Amino acid sequence: MKSKSFKHLGLVFFVFVAAFLNIRCFLFQKQTEINNQTGRIKLIVCSRGCYQYLISTSIHTDTTLFFPDSIPEEFKTDKLQIVFSAIALSDSTQIFEAGSNDISLPVFKAQNLKIISISPKN
Repeated sequence: MKSKSFKHLGLVFFVFVAAFLNIRCFLFQKQTEINNQTGRIKLIVCSRGCYQYLISTSIHTDTTLFFPDSIPEEFKTDKLQIVFSAIALSDSTQIFEAGSNDISLPVFKAQNLKIISISPKN
């Protein structure tokens, strides 16, 4: 009987430690600052009347799509070249595309950005 209760105690301890480490990692995730980065606005139509604006940029030679927290109206133009500074947040947003029935379908998740400054590229 004692060995069974020790197994349960060990399992409870393991679950507690795993949960604690997971919460700790979540709370202390790093946010990355992006300064004076060039990019392009990418328009994705998620359904009739639904638009998602992303920022496409190359960081370390890889093209990355970010979901900005806000984009001023004058920048809501597909393929517009921009220069921006932002903070790359640890969370992401589900990106949708319109399906054949004009129903939004989940395609991928894009990392969220908190825009600090944005301007058109000269």
